[in-house]
Amino acid sequence: MPIVNNGLYIETEDKPYEAESAYYIDFQITSALYSLEKICSNSEINHPLFKNKYQYYHYYCDHLIFSLGQISSRFSITDKEKEHIRKRKEANIRNFSFSEDKYPMLSKRMVRNTIEHIDEHNQKVITKYRGVGGFNVIDNEIDEKVRQALINKRHLHPYTLNLITNELWIMRNEEEYDLDLIALKNELLMLQKDVRNLLSLATDMFTKGE
Repeated sequence: MPIVNNGLYIETEDKPYEAESAYYIDFQITSALYSLEKICSNSEINHPLFKNKYQYYHYYCDHLIFSLGQISSRFSITDKEKEHIRKRKEANIRNFSFSEDKYPMLSKRMVRNTIEHIDEHNQKVITKYRGVGGFNVIDNEIDEKVRQALINKRHLHPYTLNLITNELWIMRNEEEYDLDLIALKNELLMLQKDVRNLLSLATDMFTKGE
């Protein structure tokens, strides 16, 4: 059955858009929160699958950014969008009260493009600055000279996790962006509340697969 509450969009009972969107957005929010928890707690940093702690952090930062990209893609509308896709995204924006002002970090497309095109970013750094590019970590154990280099020469390092300030530093096309991990968690929890409220309304339209 379609949702008939005021302000909620659905076309027919055969197209339960709210249920589909709510389920997958909720899943990616959970994935992002899990990655954040692993980054901040480093609870499995000595797992034998990881060669070192940097590989551990890189793994969860990549997964965090992937989830953020999946969330953003449910709301971000481009000029090339097909009409039926645009309509669904507009419905998501209304249903979940999503806006750039309310969710500035979840709206930032630059973040998700970091890992999607990391080879391109690294190539620019290598070609223009003779830098190495790639992923770096700043923590309490880092050598002071290396720490200063990562802080003062960010144009050489497009992707850095700063565990001192709880930030993920991103450099893309020579534009710096600091992703505040604490503020990001708050955005995710706020959106999760709205998504789960709607998901509970859409339960009758959605066949649970998990």
